Amino acid sequence: ANGLRELMADAKLPFFVASKGSTDPAQAKPSFAITDYWPYASAPTAAEDATAREAYRRLGRGHLIQPDVLIWRPAMKPFAHVQDGQVITDKYEVRHLIACISGKATIRSDRSQSSRYEGSTISRWRRARAPYFAVVTAEPDPSRLGSLAWGLGEIDAVYHIDIASLFAAMHRTEAEIGGTSAATRELRALIEHARLRDLSLLFDDIFGEFIS
Repeated sequence: ANGLRELMADAKLPFFVASKGSTDPAQAKPSFAITDYWPYASAPTAAEDATAREAYRRLGRGHLIQPDVLIWRPAMKPFAHVQDGQVITDKYEVRHLIACISGKATIRSDRSQSSRYEGSTISRWRRARAPYFAVVTAEPDPSRLGSLAWGLGEIDAVYHIDIASLFAAMHRTEAEIGGTSAATRELRALIEHARLRDLSLLFDDIFGEFIS
């Protein structure tokens, strides 16, 4: 998260980063509930409305969907409401969620399902274009990486903290024992089909469209 902040500052991008465990005083009590961000939040005046409460209940009020890093920017968004038989549209300032990042040191089957659930919920309950959803991991096992990276669209991309070192280590092991292992073939397929990306690409993948 700190690396993203530095890159954003260098590129003069008007975005904010909320990360769990941060000691940055500028992040005093940031919200990690996606229902506090557009495209999931209701209009500020409708926060206690019965329909809004039901939507929040279905989303778990962010209880289950709280990614480790959220990237957002202030924005004015129109919200409509019915008053005296008329539809009235007003604009409110909201926190527009641009990207969600879920960190997984390793990938077990339960963590894989958790990430898929997060991704599918983020997509299903959006009120506009969904934020970019990425998983960052240090998992060394290609089969476990594949269980998440060969997805069904719930996750935009899976990033490894050092994909080159991982492949090099596996290649050296193969040279020592002779032959090509299924694990190395799996990792190579993940890399060449862009199912697994290096963490160094994350910034451009999120902010490339905002940089002229």
